Amino acid sequence: MPVRADTSVFRVRMGQIAGRLRDKQPLYQDVKGRLELSVQQNFRAEGRPTKWAPLQPATIAARRRGRRKGGRARILRDTGRLAGSIIGRIAGDSVIVGTNVIYAPTHQFGRGRIPARPFLLLQVADLRYIRNRMQQHIRGR
Repeated sequence: MPVRADTSVFRVRMGQIAGRLRDKQPLYQDVKGRLELSVQQNFRAEGRPTKWAPLQPATIAARRRGRRKGGRARILRDTGRLAGSIIGRIAGDSVIVGTNVIYAPTHQFGRGRIPARPFLLLQVADLRYIRNRMQQHIRGR
């Protein structure tokens, strides 16, 4: 006795999913925005989830003597150039967030007496968001 199954609904649904997987730009744009925001939050928090090493007293004193008068000396935010240079882009099937500021690696990884202050760092919540957003994209939501 042969068993037959109507797979037309399955084929339609798989076709819909395949269509969404071909058009990934909305997903990638969303992820890019999330990653750019997360890096900016790292700057505002002066390190997440672990706070960055504090500024050395000599650095604070130099900033007080220089062009920045009053206010609190913010870590990696003296001029705002580094934080302002963060940009994301979509390259094929990748989302890349970074900077072209030449001194960025020194602050990201540390060098000599300058401690590492990783600003290009994803948080666990970012990874969860990306996973959930991918699932929503596949489901068509």
